[in-house]
Amino acid sequence: MNDNFKEKCKDQTKKIKIYSKLICFGIIVTLVVVGILAIKSSITPEPTPTPTTEPTVITETFVKGELKTIGKFNTTDYTYSIEEQINEPLKLFEKIEVPGTTKSLKVMFTGIVKAGYKYEDLKYTTVGDTVIFSLPNKPDIENYLTGQTAMIEESVWLNPIESEDYKLLSSNVLEKGLLEAKESKLYEQAEEDMKNFLTEHFEKLGYKVKFTEHFA
Repeated sequence: MNDNFKEKCKDQTKKIKIYSKLICFGIIVTLVVVGILAIKSSITPEPTPTPTTEPTVITETFVKGELKTIGKFNTTDYTYSIEEQINEPLKLFEKIEVPGTTKSLKVMFTGIVKAGYKYEDLKYTTVGDTVIFSLPNKPDIENYLTGQTAMIEESVWLNPIESEDYKLLSSNVLEKGLLEAKESKLYEQAEEDMKNFLTEHFEKLGYKVKFTEHFA
């Protein structure tokens, strides 16, 4: 019986030793983990450097390439309608009017004036991220007739209406139409439209746009 008791005591002692070792190992692991966390928390992370962006530089070569890519700029248009009329009797010796020989011709002419700029007409220079444009004193002009309608066409046998009469009536129409366009501030509007277009185009690419005085 004493031997059995001794064996049981030995078994209990072994178990106690094993449990003690396991407890010690657990304590050591816990202390190590806690120490590592404490060390990490005590280290101040280096601040992330803020990236510095250099100002974007624009070159004249780049501007020229962009303008060529755009190609033909939009124009600012003005349409006009002008009436011209003749009432002309037949004359003898270019002085004496013959009664009952008056021919009448009234024509409505329509036309359009286009005002715009060609890329090769522009002058420009660049400074840093800014392109500086200079526009001509006046835009490039196209002026042409788009139609004609005879509103009155009365001729007589001795004094018929001829093609030359239409040419005579139309001879001053282009000039009058251009005068109307100028009075309507077409040139100023074309310049404003061009400035807005250039500004929007290059600002979309990340550049600034300025304008200087006109050139002849």
